[in-house]
Amino acid sequence: MTPYISFDSKEFADKFERQPFLLAHDLTHHPLFAFDKLVEAANRLPAQDIEFNAGNVDIVHVDDKKPGHRLTPEATIRQIEQLDTWLGLKKICQLPEYSALVDEVLDALRPHIDPHCPGMHNREGFIFITSPNSTVPFHMDPEHNFLFQIKGEKNFTIFDKAD
Repeated sequence: MTPYISFDSKEFADKFERQPFLLAHDLTHHPLFAFDKLVEAANRLPAQDIEFNAGNVDIVHVDDKKPGHRLTPEATIRQIEQLDTWLGLKKICQLPEYSALVDEVLDALRPHIDPHCPGMHNREGFIFITSPNSTVPFHMDPEHNFLFQIKGEKNFTIFDKAD
């Protein structure tokens, strides 16, 4: 299934690297984001590429705070709606089917990125599975990011990079 990504090309050009902007997508319906596929992916990733964090922290929390449970990634995903945690499946591109999906999405965006940052490299994908009302504390990522919300709602704050 080829993902559908839609955006205003002018807005992309005007705002990329400067301000947030919206991309529409149909990844919600992509088979790789089905519940059982996420469980399977978590079971296939090396343990060092699965991150557990508490979801009941302040926005300015600076230390790692692990969840109060000691569940496996699979059990965490299966019980995510009852837990105060979030689970990160890092470096998902280790799994060939997810690598292909990340490439499809980034290949669609690349003609709009290259005028600003030519030579896209180090493509990575991360999947975050969170309990309702979880908080991920303020942090800065060193890489460019596109956030694709798959299910539910999320409040996302992006700070002015010039501040």
